[in-house]
Amino acid sequence: MSKPIVIAGAGIIGCLLGMILKKRDIPFVILEKNKELKKIPFRTVALTKDTILFLNSLDKKIDINRWATPVSKMELYQNHDLTMTLDKNENDKVTSICLLYDLHEKLIKNVEKNIKWDEEIIDLKTPDNPIVQTNKNKIEAEFLFATDGMNSMVRQLLDFESDEWFYGQKAYVTCVKAKHNNVAKQYFLNSGTLALLPLNDKEEQYSIIFCTNSTGVVSEELQELNVKFKLGLDLSGLKLGNGFELKHSRAKTLYIGKTVLCGDAANTFHPMAGQGLNLGIGDIMELEQNLDQLISGDMKVLSQYNKKRNNKRTFMLFGIGGSYKPNENIEIYSNVSENYRSVTFADISIINPAFSINPDISDERGNTIDLGIRGNINKLISYDLTLFNLNYKDRIGFAQKEFKDGSVKSERGNIGDAIIYGLESNIDFDVNNLIIKNDNISLNVFLNTAIIDSEYIRSEENGVIGKKVEFVPNYNIKTGIKLGIGNFIFNTQYSHVSTQFTDSSNAKEGNISGIIGEIPGYSLLDFSIAYRLKKIKIETGINNLTNTYYFTRRATGYPGPGIIPSPPRNSYLTLQIRL
Repeated sequence: MSKPIVIAGAGIIGCLLGMILKKRDIPFVILEKNKELKKIPFRTVALTKDTILFLNSLDKKIDINRWATPVSKMELYQNHDLTMTLDKNENDKVTSICLLYDLHEKLIKNVEKNIKWDEEIIDLKTPDNPIVQTNKNKIEAEFLFATDGMNSMVRQLLDFESDEWFYGQKAYVTCVKAKHNNVAKQYFLNSGTLALLPLNDKEEQYSIIFCTNSTGVVSEELQELNVKFKLGLDLSGLKLGNGFELKHSRAKTLYIGKTVLCGDAANTFHPMAGQGLNLGIGDIMELEQNLDQLISGDMKVLSQYNKKRNNKRTFMLFGIGGSYKPNENIEIYSNVSENYRSVTFADISIINPAFSINPDISDERGNTIDLGIRGNINKLISYDLTLFNLNYKDRIGFAQKEFKDGSVKSERGNIGDAIIYGLESNIDFDVNNLIIKNDNISLNVFLNTAIIDSEYIRSEENGVIGKKVEFVPNYNIKTGIKLGIGNFIFNTQYSHVSTQFTDSSNAKEGNISGIIGEIPGYSLLDFSIAYRLKKIKIETGINNLTNTYYFTRRATGYPGPGIIPSPPRNSYLTLQIRL
């Protein structure tokens, strides 16, 4: 190979790729815009078992197990309450914690001779045969691998499309003295999430990651939490800095020509998932498996890399519908369509270590058939009645599974095939024109109902066939009265949702974390009054008039895990002015 492989960025991911190339005697150069290894204080990384095995296989001298801090137990809290405890035998997702700088320093020694410091990429001529222009040199590359972080210059210069959004939170990191006994703790708070990661660096201390949407003084908040939760943190001389905005970024494709994105340059996630570095190393592990073929000119390797690491999907969905109107008051309609649901990051996220992800999880497909009739009777009663049937193949959900070590976890994967069928109806009665017939008022009564049944009809999981589908109540009813008198409008609405299940086993009793179990049925009564005058509208009301205590979901991650209570009785007042 006459031209070298160019790696943009001498971070951990870039160094790992360089180490792999060095082992194969493949010429390469790493371009780093900084003048030297930049030490970021207090930043730690959580390493999974697979990551540790991979790092140790590259260089036995690294020997992470010897110097990184092992996690013996992980405790999860919903505010003050302990909801789950996992020991080292149950938690293979995060096994060790170390300072980012310590790991980086050990890796960089292997490739330091190939690093060009203070060399920043300022232009790229073509992604197919990359010509890299830096502030000092021009380099023709066989391949260009972008490992230059979440603000990747390579990605910007070549206009890689990406999906991006901000979480609306800032993250603050620091280290403080504390006795930890190798126990990691994570608190899910109303204002964000607090993680305490054990670290032994000369002395026992906790690495703190505090992700918050609060606008208050963060140091004071930590002081309050330290006292409230009895964390035992030595916060004297606390240094937090200004924090950094949390951003999600995901490139729509991971390569263009011979230019390839890896690590944070490809995807960035919320730090509380603890998987940013591990996923980046997963990129390198995937490339390593087929590196020889890639170097020999087999470009299918990059297509496979993109598919496995980004899982982009292109397909067509079929759908057809039709209607028939025998007269202006009646319409009969029907629709048939294909359904598709892809595996999302939320499906494979392992923020909560009580869960596991089936490595063979795949997209789900299905179809929908509906038949309905809608119309009105003398313009006094309007209606819409629909029979429907939804078929799911390889529906994604949770199943309780027993693992070889004897532990029982909720595993997210493809549960099996399921059907959901029922009747939906929307009926509105114009009571005033039907009975009262007073021109000065309006009075309508409405009734919306959904009567549903569901069932798993095929599954390889034990005890699932014949069970109801998760989060599908048998009844969902809304009815109410809308009364208008002059400029006043009065609304009363009653809602009822029947019992539903949270997993495919239809477990009725909740587990210790509160994330599995029945969601009881509940009823609500809401009331509102509005006054409208020309371009001004004033409205006030009371939601949950009877102050019913209920919940609608069991959260697996933030702000969970556990039962998330719904609002009690509450009132509101709004003023609307149309300009």
